[in-house]
Amino acid sequence: MEKYENFQIRMTEISDKYDLKDYHAFIAWFGETVLGHSDKFLLNSMCDGTHDKGVDAIFIDTDERKVMLVQSKYELKGNKSQAKENDVKLLATVRKYFSSKSGVDAILHNANSVVSRLIREAYDKIKKEKYELELVFITTHREIPNIHNIVTDTLCFKKGEYSLYFYDEIMLKFSDSLRDYTPDIGTYNLKYCDADKAIIRRKKDTLYNSWVVSVPLDDIRQLVHKYRDKLFKKNVRNFLGKSICNKGIINTLEKEQEHFWYYNNGITILTDEASIIMESGYVRLKNPQIVNGCQTVRSVEKYNGELTGALVVRIVESKNHDFINQLTLYQNTSNPVSERDLKANDPIQVRLKHQFQHKKIYFEIKRGEEFRKMKSKYPSYKLMYDDHINNEDVAKLLATVKINPHVASSKGSKHFFGEAYELIFNEKISTNEILSLVYLRDGIMESYSRKKRFHEFDWHWKFKGRAIFLALNFIYDSLPKIIDFDSKFVKTYDNLPEEEHVKVFKKFYKIMDSYFEMIYRSYKLSEETYHNTFLQAKDTYNIIRKENKTKILPLMNKTKKLFSDLLD
Repeated sequence: MEKYENFQIRMTEISDKYDLKDYHAFIAWFGETVLGHSDKFLLNSMCDGTHDKGVDAIFIDTDERKVMLVQSKYELKGNKSQAKENDVKLLATVRKYFSSKSGVDAILHNANSVVSRLIREAYDKIKKEKYELELVFITTHREIPNIHNIVTDTLCFKKGEYSLYFYDEIMLKFSDSLRDYTPDIGTYNLKYCDADKAIIRRKKDTLYNSWVVSVPLDDIRQLVHKYRDKLFKKNVRNFLGKSICNKGIINTLEKEQEHFWYYNNGITILTDEASIIMESGYVRLKNPQIVNGCQTVRSVEKYNGELTGALVVRIVESKNHDFINQLTLYQNTSNPVSERDLKANDPIQVRLKHQFQHKKIYFEIKRGEEFRKMKSKYPSYKLMYDDHINNEDVAKLLATVKINPHVASSKGSKHFFGEAYELIFNEKISTNEILSLVYLRDGIMESYSRKKRFHEFDWHWKFKGRAIFLALNFIYDSLPKIIDFDSKFVKTYDNLPEEEHVKVFKKFYKIMDSYFEMIYRSYKLSEETYHNTFLQAKDTYNIIRKENKTKILPLMNKTKKLFSDLLD
């Protein structure tokens, strides 16, 4: 029960910080940890006091275009008793109140002012702006046997309409949060080489106190042994393993350790507070974070031999979040760090990671934390997530429809996460917008695999990699222009019965066959001119449309009808 005791300590911290009841502290933790909401948003979403109508919080998420009604049952001891089936059913009844204005008026009869404001705002979002409604039940009680079948079969909720979190899953989320967030790790005394007392310290009248010291490698190893992953929460990437750079570090440690101080660029430690204790020869660090040099110190940690060398360490004292973000960014602009790495802590990527987590999808945004590595390191990931996607693959899909298919097939990560980043990952991007493209891409690839003639010529793999983006753009341009198409399509796709899925995609594959035939025909016609680069050219999409102008419009109309009928 040590894990739950730590969880209770966290709930107490939240309660004390915001003056919340325990069940609201529980919701605040859930909203921050699982959904990625800010504390201001969460505090404005709480339904407190009497007559709260069985709802403890109402989250109106403008990014996901979703209203979440949250009910919590917080058991102090945790996992001692089973949750009550009636509590789940009681929250389920709230759904009917949002079906009409009279239903909202009924639930607001003698409701307190906070609940009244939130429910009216939620109703307007659902009815006027077509937001989805999701009920969320969170508890530290044990799971109710067969409750998920009751929710789907008896209460008739579809995927994405009702979410349940019982003790076991809450504890999984809590354990994961300790890896994902930056907890207070206390104070550490870092020894430095003080043979001649030569240290460099910035003047007191500058913005941030900072020091440059030489630290024995063995003391660096002890620091990493003590805190491990907690030291790198603010870094743009985790340890990359046996990379060329890391092999070089190990080689220097083995053969030229006396030169390590000269060869290595050193590391940067960010800290809330720091003070130099010259008479004892150490720097006292409060909540240290290594924001540059993860590969160096991880390699030092993993080195099994004796450590006699030293390392240059720059220490910066600051609690300014904007400065910290910029420091982390600019400290990691050396050649081995990619543009994608530099966007790993971008608020949009972090938000999407939280929102996908609620959908049980692992969103890979940081090198060194790929799903295959994480589930190997933490077996609980197999229970927490049903699927995973990579933000680099997502960037290609978004570039296809937001810029041009040729960008997806001819550009790389440096472009997607560099100059084109704001075009691809704008502030309003949602998980549904991404998933709709992922689902379409998967259907296109399945269709392609069924067509043998596209696998029987030279460089067919090159044709496939580029033609799929063109096909995706044709489909995307043919979709019905209806309000909130992405969320409707994703919801329909997720809840489509198997027999219906087969039926719909049988029609989809026939349409895709025609699109691929058109792309292939134009590709072959280009053989004598610029055959090798034709599918990567900026004007290829329009050329294919022009060469197939008598066939393209009927095919696009057929595509539009298929998806309109699907969502009807």
